[in-house]
Amino acid sequence: YTVSSDVLLEKSSSAAEIIGRVGTQARGNDGLNAYHLRLSDTGAWSLLKSNTSWTWTTLASGTVTAPGTNTWHNLALSFQDSTITAKIDGNTVGTVTDSSYGGGQVGLGAMGYYPVQYSNLSITAGTVPDLSGRYKIVSVNSGKAIDAVGRGTSDGTLIDQWTDNGGTNQQWTLARNSAGYYTITGVGSGKALDIPYFSTWTGTQLQLFTSNGGANQQWVIAPSDNGSYTIETRANGYMLDVSKNSTADGAGIDEWPTNGATNQQWTLVKLS
Repeated sequence: YTVSSDVLLEKSSSAAEIIGRVGTQARGNDGLNAYHLRLSDTGAWSLLKSNTSWTWTTLASGTVTAPGTNTWHNLALSFQDSTITAKIDGNTVGTVTDSSYGGGQVGLGAMGYYPVQYSNLSITAGTVPDLSGRYKIVSVNSGKAIDAVGRGTSDGTLIDQWTDNGGTNQQWTLARNSAGYYTITGVGSGKALDIPYFSTWTGTQLQLFTSNGGANQQWVIAPSDNGSYTIETRANGYMLDVSKNSTADGAGIDEWPTNGATNQQWTLVKLS
């Protein structure tokens, strides 16, 4: 999508931000997984990435004609797969590739206590390939498939990784809804990949559960730079993750904050 807004800086030494792909927020506002386009009254701009420890990474930066104060200017931030494009007053100032965060909300920000005005906030949908179909979902780190433990089909059956055995407990149907989120349904069970009780506890192991349309059964599936995918829960922005970076059969599939590691990257092997 593209998020854009008109901004007006009221004081010198101030800066405005638009924010995209906003995911996990640490407790007590101690950090935020997100991308930020920041413009100061001097014309200095930066495209930044933050995480849940408020560690900041500058992805691109530069200078445009100083906007000064009390005049309106437009900021726009576009996301297409792993490509992020920043525009100021309709002109592209930076394009970068980063796959840390595959989806999320939008936001507005200001630096410090300096007042900023905003107007005409808009969010425009981009194009996303439809991955609907039947797949094996294989960990890039271990080469093992997401698996319903013991070929279980009942509510509460835990999810782990296991060497590919061709079973229907390792086959999953992806179905995208009108909002762009996917339900991941076990072929052998007919039940959805689910975060138990909407838990936000890091390390919560996933399970099978009867499909109910909840956000804890909806997923953002986004391509990574290496041809694999990340799978992010709509419920809280955590990633589908192999517990403790394990490569062993039986390691749990859990939810964990984004870390960019290969135990959060997945190969989708199309079956039909």
